[in-house]
Amino acid sequence: MAIDAPDWVRDAAIRAFARVVDGGLRRRERRLSVPRDVTAGVPLPYLPDGYDSHRLELLRPAGASDRGPLPLIVDIHGGGWIHGHLDVNRIYCSRLAQHGFAVANVDYRNQPDTDLRGQVRDLFAALHWIAGHARDERLDAGDVFLTGDSAGAHLALLVHCVNASRRLQDVFGVEPEPRIAVRAIGLVNGVVEGTYRVEPPSPLLAVADRALLRVMCGGDPDAPWRPYRSYVRFAAGVALPPTFVMTGLADPFYDQSRILLRWLRARGVEVEDIVWPRDRRLGHVFNITEVDWEESRRTNAAMCDFFLRHRG
Repeated sequence: MAIDAPDWVRDAAIRAFARVVDGGLRRRERRLSVPRDVTAGVPLPYLPDGYDSHRLELLRPAGASDRGPLPLIVDIHGGGWIHGHLDVNRIYCSRLAQHGFAVANVDYRNQPDTDLRGQVRDLFAALHWIAGHARDERLDAGDVFLTGDSAGAHLALLVHCVNASRRLQDVFGVEPEPRIAVRAIGLVNGVVEGTYRVEPPSPLLAVADRALLRVMCGGDPDAPWRPYRSYVRFAAGVALPPTFVMTGLADPFYDQSRILLRWLRARGVEVEDIVWPRDRRLGHVFNITEVDWEESRRTNAAMCDFFLRHRG
């Protein structure tokens, strides 16, 4: 995946990564399912263009139709910006719904089928759809919580900042969604610098990161959004809501979360964090891939409790 490698080399590497991810997903699906006290709706298109990636699905506690509008978690799956779909986080979203939330499991196009700007535009289209259908779907647009894991954490934080900044809206070519009030954000093992940087450095990931930058920018080294790859730039000057951060010493991207936590606290952002010890079981996004582990239940419950304390 070197930056000057032919596209077919890059695409072959992406296909290999997708096989690994989806192979693990199929094994999980044989032993995990949406619980009976949660209903999962059919995938709904948020753009009428026929792309499977332009869909979302809503999960709710069973019997939610008898209640008033539910607070809403909007979840953005990870996948290194290059792979992912609705199946990846469905089971995880169902566990969040058990805590009394409606949960929007949102898909978006992967790179290199689009670039970072295109992914932001996809996610804003989903937000516009949610806001426009909130009344019919019994969603409380005044009590919204953004979550994301890995690359999805980067996108969740970026989407919030774009929605709050006219300058960033111009850069990414989107209209803001004022009907949605984000009360808090949850970041799980976030790759929030928009890179594959790890500590200690990995030569392989450094090569992959050069290719990632190329596709993030759509092959244009002068893409106007290139300077806003990292939260250090795109979150500068933006008021951030209370933020929940989960990371762990066994996560290869732990250093990115560690630096983010210091950055948030230095700016006076209200932060709650869980930092798991160095245990190889508790690696990258374990609370999503192994939702029924005790550590996963504790993590997901803590994030949901944090959200409930910050309802409007």
